[in-house]
Amino acid sequence: MEETTAACTTPKVQLVFRDIGFLLTLNELKDFSDACRITEQSQCCDQCIDHQSCRSLLLRTPSEKIDLAISKDELEQVQELINGTIFRVELQHWVTNSGLN
Repeated sequence: MEETTAACTTPKVQLVFRDIGFLLTLNELKDFSDACRITEQSQCCDQCIDHQSCRSLLLRTPSEKIDLAISKDELEQVQELINGTIFRVELQHWVTNSGLN
């Protein structure tokens, strides 16, 4: 008799922003969302003429070695993408698990 063990793996979601793809768990997505909130509180340079499109903000990513230089507009876009993805992952998890009860 052959015994198989189901590996408990954390599902990951691929998130693509600009030319960069991230393969993230739900917890990493939530950390990324928190990093967006922290970056949102950052201020642009006083000399900046076009602060909405100036890429003066540095967004930390879930990868310790990668940060993104982004504009305020891009920050809003990536934050919306991350939060929408978190919502969909949690909704899918809820629907899947509610069927088991």
